[in-house]
Amino acid sequence: MYLKWICFTIAVGLLLAIPNCAVSEESREIMLPPADAGLYIYDLTSDRVVVDHNSDKLYIPASVTKAITTASVMSLHDSLERFVTPVIISGPVIDCELQGDLIIRGVGDPTLGSARWSSTVAVCDSVLKALRKAGIESIKGSVRADENTLWVSNGVPSGWVDSDLTYYYGAELFAINFDGNTINISKGEPNRKTPALKIIEDRGPLRRVRGERQLRGKGSGRVANPVPYSTFISSLTQALEKTGIKVKGEEVPRDGYERQIGTYSSPVFVDIMRSLMFRSDNLMAEGMLRALAPAESRDAALEEQKGVWEDFELNIKNITVEDGSGLSRNNRLTPRFLGTLLEQMARSSVGRSYVSLFPRAGCEGTVKRLLKGTPLEGRLVLKSGSMNKVQSYAGYLLDDDGRATHVVVFMANGFIDRANLKLRLEKFLVNFFCRDNGVIESDSE
Repeated sequence: MYLKWICFTIAVGLLLAIPNCAVSEESREIMLPPADAGLYIYDLTSDRVVVDHNSDKLYIPASVTKAITTASVMSLHDSLERFVTPVIISGPVIDCELQGDLIIRGVGDPTLGSARWSSTVAVCDSVLKALRKAGIESIKGSVRADENTLWVSNGVPSGWVDSDLTYYYGAELFAINFDGNTINISKGEPNRKTPALKIIEDRGPLRRVRGERQLRGKGSGRVANPVPYSTFISSLTQALEKTGIKVKGEEVPRDGYERQIGTYSSPVFVDIMRSLMFRSDNLMAEGMLRALAPAESRDAALEEQKGVWEDFELNIKNITVEDGSGLSRNNRLTPRFLGTLLEQMARSSVGRSYVSLFPRAGCEGTVKRLLKGTPLEGRLVLKSGSMNKVQSYAGYLLDDDGRATHVVVFMANGFIDRANLKLRLEKFLVNFFCRDNGVIESDSE
């Protein structure tokens, strides 16, 4: 009985918060389950808030944080920019032999070796072309990764829990990343392509420990790789030798001589952002955040992001964002803050491009099952966010020409039944947009 009363109270609060619109009796029967829920809908065509419930309350946002990260990047950078990784030699070339090391200088590019793009998988080919152009047929020294120049290592963001660090979604961003910073452990032994990886046997399952570049425990499977630079360098060395460029691995003097012979360029930022928004890729999101301050710390990048909010004149009181992905449990946003940011982005010069980053509900990405088979399928574009007792959505309603007409933000913390929460939200949105306001005509029940 008590739970039913909570349900009724929340439902009435949501529905009575809708100004200047007719509310059907059917809509009055739509009740969200017991949850600390916030809902904010803004009409871009009439320039007014049309639904406001708990919009100033703070919530853990989860992955809708990625919508903030991408907004910041698009506000401060050309969407056609790329990560550019220098290819450097540390000695002269004599008789087609490099008298030093081949150095790959990491800049935090999260796409190296990613299977998402053909160009990133072929990063070794880019290095090979640079060597051939320089007339190098053998390397006296070694292939080395330089993780220090132009990179400030901050470790794991605050608010990431230790249990996340073992899995692909908790892979840490480094100066040099490779293949999503994950690796397959077979029969308790590291992949041969990762000679620097150590596994310390102790009690418990295979896991990564915060601050350590090694794994602990026993077991097999695909886990977060704490030494992606090692995997990259090993893979690159093997690829070079397969093409006939011998890497001798001899000790060579390091006298400070360096010459850049080429670069590897990532996909353009907008393609990376669209991919991370559709797949909710945490590593890519952390990489894009760091692109806001490429030669500085994560804190510096977050300060750059805060500058975007201030330019938009957002109310940032009590707003907390500590990462680019939303994996931090310390993040706190209000539906109004997020909704106002999306409103400002929709009206900006990059509005159409920004809206295109959001997957279509019922069709693609992490929202391909949401609103499927309803009149809103393909009409709402949303970034989702979920973790334990956290469910969020943020995005836009589109008209027939693909232009954003409404901003929609929903945030819930502390619920019990996720499936029921989604079902009730779907019913509410369909009723609101298709019946009560007549924004979309519908013949459905």
